Amino acid sequence: MSDFVTTALSEEDMRAYAARHGLTNLPPDQIARMRGLAVRVAQTGGNLARMPEKSDEPAFTFAPPRL
Repeated sequence: MSDFVTTALSEEDMRAYAARHGLTNLPPDQIARMRGLAVRVAQTGGNLARMPEKSDEPAFTFAPPRL
């Protein structure tokens, strides 16, 4: 898919991401580890199977019975 994260986030971006999730006092080594894993985590999450949307159903193949 084309919307995968393909480059690591900057340290500033990762700190902002962590702060949005309540992780404001992380040491620099943990921020660096999160930066190193961000691309792989995003790609793995993008490959997980999702429930199909209702609009994706093949409704055109269903013919209701005529009464």
